[in-house]
Amino acid sequence: MTINEITEATIGVAIEMHCALGPGLLESAYKHAQLLTYLCVGGWKLGLLINFNVALLRNGIHRRVLGLEE
Repeated sequence: MTINEITEATIGVAIEMHCALGPGLLESAYKHAQLLTYLCVGGWKLGLLINFNVALLRNGIHRRVLGLEE
């Protein structure tokens, strides 16, 4: 799978969870700086920050890319 296919699949599962469980979890639990730190330390190129406390999940998805060459 490509990185975009993995991202698409992950977002799909998040949307299914959001539809089943509804809005929840405060955004403050997911800090942008912490995600960037995990990307750097883990050597990963892409991370998703998902805020489930929104009415429409696509408004709560933030894709962060670190040094990805396409």
